[in-house]
Amino acid sequence: MPIPTESFLKKFLKESGGKFPTVPEMQRGTGSLEQNARDLTMMNGTTDMMGMPSQGAQELAQNVEQNKKTGILQRVAGFLNKLNPFDNMFPDNRVDYTSPDGTIQKVNPDFLKLIMNRPDLKERFDSTGSIYSTEMP
Repeated sequence: MPIPTESFLKKFLKESGGKFPTVPEMQRGTGSLEQNARDLTMMNGTTDMMGMPSQGAQELAQNVEQNKKTGILQRVAGFLNKLNPFDNMFPDNRVDYTSPDGTIQKVNPDFLKLIMNRPDLKERFDSTGSIYSTEMP
């Protein structure tokens, strides 16, 4: 199969309709990935010298498609997080507990009352970070 002899500039002019991007279009800055992909496609075209779809154009289209899917999933996740009734039913009522070494930890108020009334549990919690024993019977 013969390799086409037309120059890149002629090919670009033919594919872009003879329109070069203007300086303000080039200096516009970053936009969405889709807009940037359109700009790249306008500059580079979508086919290689053999007239086949170029690998770069295929990868760019795949990247844009994946970006759209990710955007949709993020919007759905944001919507579901707004509807989350868990935060309304179980508000965060943890209180600060300051250990003897000065570190502050958030604990449940009932747990704090328990360890304040049981010196053995408080000592174990301060030393290990848990009230459960680590020894196996």
